[in-house]
Amino acid sequence: MSIARLVIYPDDVNYLPNSQEQIQAALAEIKFIGDTLPSTDESQRFLIGGQFLNFITFLGCSPAIEIEPPKDGSDDFCHIRITPVFQNPEFCADAAGKGPRCPICRHEEQDWQALVEQWQHDNSSQYQCPQCGQSTDIMELNWRKSAVAAHIFIEVYSVFPHEAVLADKVLSALEQTTGIAWKYFYSR
Repeated sequence: MSIARLVIYPDDVNYLPNSQEQIQAALAEIKFIGDTLPSTDESQRFLIGGQFLNFITFLGCSPAIEIEPPKDGSDDFCHIRITPVFQNPEFCADAAGKGPRCPICRHEEQDWQALVEQWQHDNSSQYQCPQCGQSTDIMELNWRKSAVAAHIFIEVYSVFPHEAVLADKVLSALEQTTGIAWKYFYSR
């Protein structure tokens, strides 16, 4: 079972950041991230920072947010992961998300996992809509906020879909550092 998370990403699929450290510095400056956690890959992991709860509003009458690493070593607690900078854009999708729609006729593609696999092999691959015949870049389909591609992602773990809202200040800090607009979506 995958861990629910809020995923922050640059709005331009072609944006290639200079380094993870550039992103880390922007988030550390506003105290969104805290102390470093061990990582088993090239990503960087952090405890939440001192201002984290001022930048995310958790919805519901009494949200329970686990901020300490569990003793069993699980990643299922609220922390932040900055992926490595990928040479080619990587695809990130909500496994429970609906299929994308054709931007012309709104046909919903059910076999979206095959589209993603095709795109990972050839970022210039096109989608041919079976309903209207329109040829469209796969990333130009309407993914309905359930999938994106980018060279880097910032993941806030243990945030369930639509149970938290990210403050604009985090996105603004990233934009000031990178010169690119940033957005977010939810993934499981």
